[in-house]
Amino acid sequence: MTTENFAPVLQQLAAREGIDVTDLYIEGNVVFKRKDGWMTGTVCQIGTPYWNAAKASAEVLARLRGQ
Repeated sequence: MTTENFAPVLQQLAAREGIDVTDLYIEGNVVFKRKDGWMTGTVCQIGTPYWNAAKASAEVLARLRGQ
């Protein structure tokens, strides 16, 4: 998965976390969440089951949309 393809996965992670997708960022292979510009915690690492579940959801949604 290339960097530009992370957006759908980040959208799924944001939905699961109940936050806005703009409050997520990736540094290295870790997805962090922030509030008011400050890092408030980690969400997951790329490749973990939580990431893979969000990735699978994003792929299913893309197929349903015909992408």
